Amino acid sequence: MPATRTFLLIIAAILVVGGGCLIGLNSLYRDVSEPPTWERIERGINKAHPGLPQISTAELAKQIESGIRPILLDCRNAEEFAVSHLVGAVHAETPEDAFAFASNPDAQIVVYCSVGVRSADLVAVLVDAGYTDVHNLAGSIFQWSNENRPLVDGDGASTTEVHPFSVYWGTLLN
Repeated sequence: MPATRTFLLIIAAILVVGGGCLIGLNSLYRDVSEPPTWERIERGINKAHPGLPQISTAELAKQIESGIRPILLDCRNAEEFAVSHLVGAVHAETPEDAFAFASNPDAQIVVYCSVGVRSADLVAVLVDAGYTDVHNLAGSIFQWSNENRPLVDGDGASTTEVHPFSVYWGTLLN
């Protein structure tokens, strides 16, 4: 990997791991006196990352049902991942994890978190690093769960439970 690209990837990783993923959450919800809404989340993601490639939960489910299996990266923390995750997903909380699991920049990759904010930040890092077929899962695992799509826990057993991230964000779960 050329030295310049390596340096840029390290800087991007520091920004994301050092709180960059939470910048989106903080700037989107400084006033938590109002409950979160999907509209505010979408507006915040579009403001932070204009033109970010996204895929709907319905489109991802359709691809999976037809046999297309993108690399699924779950960028939530280990506790959230252990409670539940999409079938076949790998835990990639940091950009380094994402680069390790998705070393081919041309592979089809779908990144998700709880509602799509943290994953949007990671997708932006991957796009900036030259990944060509990477998408943020719109609504992420909360939307996936709200549509009663399959989830597994850390042991691989089927579950319907989803880690709420916090009481505030958990209001978006059915």
